[in-house]
Amino acid sequence: MIGRYLGEDPNSKEHFSTIRTWLNACLGHSKCSQTLSGSTRFDARNVPLPTRCIEITEEGLRLRMTRGGMGAYVTLSHRWDDETESSSTTAENYEARISQISYETLPKIFCDAIDIAKRLGIRYVWIDSICIIQKDQRDWEVEAVHMAEYYQQSLFTIAVTGAAQGGRIKGCLSPRKSDSISYLVRLPYRNIHGQQRGYFYVHKRETLPDEQYRSLVHESSLMRRGWVFQEWVLSRRIIHLTQDQLFFECATGIAMNECQEILTLNIGFNRSERNLALKTLLHSDTPFIGDLWCSIIETYSRLDLTKPESDRILAIAGIAKEYRETLILKTDEHHNLISRHLPEYTSGLWLRDIHHGLLWEQVDDSHGILCNCGTPTWSWASLLAPVKWSSRTPRTRNECVIISLVSSDGTHHPVEEAETDSLETADHSTGILQIIHSPNIVTDQFDVTNTFTRLHVRGRLMLLLIKNHVKEDEETLSQIAKMTGHEPDFGRDCWRAICDPETPMILSGWGSFEQPGICRQLSEYEEVMAYALLVSTRAVSEGIRFGYLSWHHDVLNVLFLNLRWGSDCQYQRVGVGRIFDKDLARKFMEAEEEDIYLV
Repeated sequence: MIGRYLGEDPNSKEHFSTIRTWLNACLGHSKCSQTLSGSTRFDARNVPLPTRCIEITEEGLRLRMTRGGMGAYVTLSHRWDDETESSSTTAENYEARISQISYETLPKIFCDAIDIAKRLGIRYVWIDSICIIQKDQRDWEVEAVHMAEYYQQSLFTIAVTGAAQGGRIKGCLSPRKSDSISYLVRLPYRNIHGQQRGYFYVHKRETLPDEQYRSLVHESSLMRRGWVFQEWVLSRRIIHLTQDQLFFECATGIAMNECQEILTLNIGFNRSERNLALKTLLHSDTPFIGDLWCSIIETYSRLDLTKPESDRILAIAGIAKEYRETLILKTDEHHNLISRHLPEYTSGLWLRDIHHGLLWEQVDDSHGILCNCGTPTWSWASLLAPVKWSSRTPRTRNECVIISLVSSDGTHHPVEEAETDSLETADHSTGILQIIHSPNIVTDQFDVTNTFTRLHVRGRLMLLLIKNHVKEDEETLSQIAKMTGHEPDFGRDCWRAICDPETPMILSGWGSFEQPGICRQLSEYEEVMAYALLVSTRAVSEGIRFGYLSWHHDVLNVLFLNLRWGSDCQYQRVGVGRIFDKDLARKFMEAEEEDIYLV
């Protein structure tokens, strides 16, 4: 016998008693009382309130300017629809809402969230569309950068993961279907003396609790939203309100259903198992912190954004801030270099790991579209499609040099390589990259929304031939992947044959191309030329090369580029790939280095 049946009405006193029990226990968890990175501790019962909150008073509701006040508040995570958007706060109704907010003007999910807070004795509720003035760009820019801390410091987040009905979300606390539990049997309960002291209930379980959690929470329409991903990762405590169950989740990785059954989620340390564990892994004691950012982006890049042109970088800015805090803590712990080497972040990638970061790949051949959001083509954020990184391999050597980052106003920010051991993985043989600051002045100009437009790079560039798809059987494709150190099984349907123009019949490598312009050319012509920039060299210790046996060989990681129209040194990324032919690799290594700009 496990769990306790609470009935089919999530509005019942039994359900709220369970919520109180869970919250009281969680507030005692050390990890749930600190930020995601572990850099700051706080008491969620008394934190700085958001700029505006819905205040619950005896007279009703009002929108309150908190003016730096302290207290406890609840946040709501929900999927916008026509009803929630029409109830937004605007410049026209703002003054009226400072005085009073009518329940009748709010969607039922908002009313239910407010009722939950009221019944738990919480005075303030933060809902984005109510507490941020909509269609006011200035207010949005001010509040958007604080949304991460709002979710992180709230007492708990209410996540409306219930299924949509007719395009609209039913209320959070609506009674469930009467047949949500089948074959319910009541049996007498007897004590050790054989005396009946009530009853207990047994029902047939249709699905296991873990399976329910995955299907009702992590596979819900809500969790497919980009902004919601950040809200989920940052929230210390979440109450998931689904159509069949309440689920509770906190930063310790503990999740349980309303029956108080603890879910035994299969959280491991390989890439495929990390998605459910991201909010518990982003901490300074995580051993593979260097790879974790790629896992975060791989998950995030699959999600939907209503306004990708403005939100592609912004909707993950809060996680980036906490990731940076984790890097700083780890740096300070191992090397005490916090004053000289502050992690730099640009266009969704980290400068310290830029050589690996540049090598993102599209997941499949269903080409995405370029994002008109000001991000450069070398960033994953420039493509509205799922992306992934291949696994790192030992003995990878960086080949091109990052000279500087060039901001949108044309300012050059010189880059240096810090001579230090790797903090994240054992795979790096080089130091970390940082912007050069004055030795006498320690500055921290970190901006999570920052987008540099150009990378000044010095490296070897060659013009290569791109041909048709690599048309091989699965066994041969697997061998090519193994031979080039491409361990994960993704993206192979995108691979094009890469050849040396002087020996066009010899397969020298593969390339994956995502830029729409070159994809159109490849559909119209059998052969296309593109520049390849040598980014790094990886030593691969297994695999058979075509024509001869080799157990140890170098593979070149390259970016494919097109020269920007009207420029003599500015190049746009069009794809990524690997060169395994030793003759072409030798030509690359003998080529003269050039200074170019990636835009």
